Amino acid sequence: RQFKKGQTILFQGEVPRYTYVVKTGVVRTYNISANGDEQIISLSAPFEVLPEAWFLHDASTAYYFYGAYTDCQVYLVPREELIDKVMNRPELSQYLLRQAMRLHVGAEVHVNALEQPKSRDKLVHLLHYLLLRFGENVGNGHERINLRLTHQTLADMLGTTRETIALELSRLRKEKIINYKQQLYTID
Repeated sequence: RQFKKGQTILFQGEVPRYTYVVKTGVVRTYNISANGDEQIISLSAPFEVLPEAWFLHDASTAYYFYGAYTDCQVYLVPREELIDKVMNRPELSQYLLRQAMRLHVGAEVHVNALEQPKSRDKLVHLLHYLLLRFGENVGNGHERINLRLTHQTLADMLGTTRETIALELSRLRKEKIINYKQQLYTID
């Protein structure tokens, strides 16, 4: 199934009918705070399974909202069919285990970013997390995050303001630690 950027895939509390496997694009997992602010929990790339807790029978509904961060396509697979495939194909089980471990490490880095006392440190750690998830070596000791990220998206991932992110990015750019153009970030 295809979803346009910004379109909701699953609502928080909804009982999924299928397991969603990202085929192309990026899906954002998010919550909405009591005052209506979006809080991005994670970004999911191709071949990641959503909603994770429901798929694993650890939840009866979707814990969060899921929406298309970019235009994307997802496979809709009945949960028991996917579980059967995982159980009967060791290479698929191994792939999902490696993927889960990468996601776990990325989540630890993201949590570490949120625990930093200063906005600059939060942002630097978040950029590290995004490099782990979406980074590509572009030579000369530089890596690029292959995902267009607005200042507001970065702010939503850290629970801060867009203005704070813009200020800290400007400082990092002046120090030649980061460069960005058209919402793509290259890091030294």
